[in-house]
Amino acid sequence: MEHKMVQGKQIMEQAIQQEQELKKHEKRLRKQQEREAELRQIEEQQRQENLLLEERCQSQEEQVVKLTTKLQKLWDKYQKAQQEMVDLQHFNQQEREDMLSMIRDLRQTLKLKALIMESFVPMKEIQNTQERAVWDAEEDEWRIQPVTLDKENRPKRPISVMGLPRRATHLLIRSVSKRRTSEKKERYMYDNIVFTDLDLPERTTEDYEVQPELGDRIERAITLALSHARCFGGAQV
Repeated sequence: MEHKMVQGKQIMEQAIQQEQELKKHEKRLRKQQEREAELRQIEEQQRQENLLLEERCQSQEEQVVKLTTKLQKLWDKYQKAQQEMVDLQHFNQQEREDMLSMIRDLRQTLKLKALIMESFVPMKEIQNTQERAVWDAEEDEWRIQPVTLDKENRPKRPISVMGLPRRATHLLIRSVSKRRTSEKKERYMYDNIVFTDLDLPERTTEDYEVQPELGDRIERAITLALSHARCFGGAQV
């Protein structure tokens, strides 16, 4: 009996021990399941993050491609603008040089014309021309108004101080004096008359000879004709 009680106690202790081990095993199993669930959750979260990161990378790559294309277009536009600027600078430089050359030519022409006017044109005529000059804004040029003549108060012709009909230069006066003292004809005269040598036309006639020299045959023919004429004339008489 006692032996059975001891065995029963041992069996009970074994059962309790097995139950405790079973509980520990179940507890470890639950912890393991919880850990697996947590790991699965972490894995899913990481997978979602990886997907999101891939999408972001793809979107960033697309954005990089778009930005690269846009940057290339902007760079091409910049290069084109730079080339246009260089061409425009060359064009402006050429235009500036042409303008300066034209200004220099105009200044030289203006100086030449001013020198000619100062040397050969009376100051009164220059002033009259300047008074008649009118600026035309539409045509962008100067226009000279026609001269208005006063028929009642016409300017008198200047008389010569040397007793000549009109003004004369020293060369003309010397030429006239030479003509008076010599028989040589001068070309320029104060009377506005040009003296030149007589230009005879080519002769088309010949002088008549009283006794021309004829050939023997012509003389015999003329003598025979005259003798016949005389004979016929005597017969008629």
